Amino acid sequence: MKKFLNLFLLLIFMTSCGYKNINLEDGNDLNISQIILVGNKKIGRILQSEISLISSSEGSDKIAINLSSNKSKSVSNKDNSGKITKYDIVITVDLIITSLNSEKITRKSFIKTGSFDVKTKHIDTINTEKKETRNLTNQVAEEILNYFKISYKD
Repeated sequence: MKKFLNLFLLLIFMTSCGYKNINLEDGNDLNISQIILVGNKKIGRILQSEISLISSSEGSDKIAINLSSNKSKSVSNKDNSGKITKYDIVITVDLIITSLNSEKITRKSFIKTGSFDVKTKHIDTINTEKKETRNLTNQVAEEILNYFKISYKD
């Protein structure tokens, strides 16, 4: 009974504290008129599809986006015989937002780093690289969406 009472009191205090999660807000005032992709097209298309989800045709803030994405892969580790055992991947995205209402230009860079081990089969190494690239790209997309939610909220 005491646990039930504590849970009930906790719920009452949490619902009346005025806390608002910005990730759950529906009111979106962004109207993305165009997205220009430069650099790595695969990464750019993933980011474009994620960013397009926050656009609303009724939005009052009209913006244009220029996304410049780059992926670089470098050797991180070698064994005693000189054979590569680990790679590092760096995903860099430069975001340029142009407000069509006020001609204001905002620039922001996002960088994510990851690494992956070389597998015994080459195809497994390629698949691991693709998977790591996709994970890093999704992390960048999440950061960009959070940036929009914070920068363009009411």
